[in-house]
This record gives sequence, C-alpha cells and structure tokens, in this order.
Amino acid sequence: MRLGLVVLASAFAIAVVGCGAGKSAGAAAMSPAQVGERVMPSVVSITTNHGSGSGFVVGADGWIATAYHVVHGVQEAKVKLADGRELGVDSVRYSADLGADVALVHVAAHDLPVVKLGSTATMKPGDRLVAVGTPRGMERTMSDGLFNGIRETTHSGKYVQISAPISPGSSGGAVLDEHAEVIGIAAMTRRDAQNLNFATPVEGLQELLASDVAPLSMAEVAARAGDRCGRYGLFQCSMSCWVGGDGAACTFMGETALRDGRKKEARELYEEACALGASAGCNDPTAPVSKASDADTAPPAQPKPEKPSKKRPAKRAVKRIAAS
Repeated sequence: MRLGLVVLASAFAIAVVGCGAGKSAGAAAMSPAQVGERVMPSVVSITTNHGSGSGFVVGADGWIATAYHVVHGVQEAKVKLADGRELGVDSVRYSADLGADVALVHVAAHDLPVVKLGSTATMKPGDRLVAVGTPRGMERTMSDGLFNGIRETTHSGKYVQISAPISPGSSGGAVLDEHAEVIGIAAMTRRDAQNLNFATPVEGLQELLASDVAPLSMAEVAARAGDRCGRYGLFQCSMSCWVGGDGAACTFMGETALRDGRKKEARELYEEACALGASAGCNDPTAPVSKASDADTAPPAQPKPEKPSKKRPAKRAVKRIAAS
C-alpha cells in the first residue's frame, strides 16, 4: 500500500454524519450536459511551479476558488480562464484556523461569470452530482456520480464522499448538484479502492468568503513551502502528492518513508515523483529512488543441501553402471 493511502486510510472514520433531506421535489433537476453548459464559463485550470489543479470563479472581480494544496508554497501560479486568457495569480486567501482544504486566488480580471454555491445540507445519499475540472491537464472534463454522505476525518475535518471519478489535476474543481450549485471542492481519492473519492464541503469555502482573512502575496505564499509536510501535516502532503500532482510532495514523503525503512512505499512515491517530473534522481543508481527499489523483504532461505545417501545398495548400483 502506498504511503499516501496509509495516511488516508488512517484518517477516515466509518461514521456518516447527518445529511439534509435533499432538494425540494419542485425544483427541476438538470442533466449533466445542462449542468456543464451552465458552469463551464466559470471553470478554470491552474498551473504552478509544483503542478496543476482546477478552480472555479466565485467573484466577478477575479476571485477563484480552489483547493489549498494546489497553491500551498508555490512561487508562481497562472489561471487559464474559459475564454482562453492566462493570468498570473497575484494573491491568495487561506486560513489554517478554518481547517479546510480551500483557498481563494486572485487574478486581475473583471466581470467574470460566477457559479452559484449550494449546501451539503440539502443533499442525501443517492443524489446525483457532477465533477468538473482539469485532470492531467484535460481542460473542462466532466464526470458524474452519486453523493454518498459526509465522512468525518481524524485530522482534517469533514469530507463529502462522491462516486464521480476524479484524478490528479482535478483538485480544486467544482462538485455540483443537479441544480448546478457547488456543494464541494474536489480534494482526493483513495487509490487502494475503487471509486472512493472525496471533496471538501462547500461550507468551508463559504466560511472563507465570509471571513476577514487578509490576502497573502505570492512571496508570502512561497515562504510557506517549508510547511509542506510540517505545519499542515502528512495528510495535507498526501493530498498534494496523490491528488494534486505535486511531485515535490511525493519526493518529501518518499524520503520520509525511506528513512523509516518502508522501502516499498518509498519506491512507489519516488516513481510517482518521477512521473510528475520532480527531481528525484530517477536515472541515478545512487539516488533514493534506486535505493528504495531494494527488496524490503528478507532474502529467500537457501535450500538445504541433500545429505548423501547411506544406502549401500545404491552405491553398488552406481559402481556397476560405471563399470559397464
């Protein structure tokens, strides 16, 4: 099992906390195609010096919502709008006190189309939903699935469990109900299971929007790079690696696993870092990625040599054959 999966597996409890009664029967449901048509003008892709992610417009004056692990510690970030414009991020709003994997990034733009925010309290297990984002750089990708409940985590609050597939690069994308209202922000997936995906509840975003948290300059954001797996914990780092496509986070976790003697986990993390283009000595036989490839199990026991037969008749038979 990969290190990131171990962290996620240990973080999730089995309890499902209460959900709302769902949308009223009188509200007309939209098809996934209609949801996509409604929100696509507000969907953006985000690229940083650490990787890539997704986002969506929540402020006509240039404020865009995404997952915090997409922009944590980055030196620079660019947003590609639906109309094709690429704009640099000039500031980021985030609060560790709110305890949610949510951030707001700002670009110099005006009159942007915004999405409508909904509520997880209106959802019930089995309600249909749509995830929109940029997995592996594939812009404006949609997937649909079901709402399965709110899961309580040990270290990182609550997450929405969804069956809509998400992939690295989906982080920060909108998860919408069938009324094209955002009910979550794509956050992570369980790689040791089939289609277990999670989003940060939209309520965390609403709290950030309503707070008085001051924006951080990009220099201040970059200064937090050292906290990648420190202040924000291995859980946050795991999401950055496995879901956010952050090769530097994968490398850090690989170093941690190798130092702790978990060579199999370290090897998989280094291989992921290499696949993401991070500098982990992928072709260097003395580098950690090669060291981690050593067998992490005891060598197989050597077979014991057979004792020579003491049966005299067998020896005589050999002699007779040799003499013939």
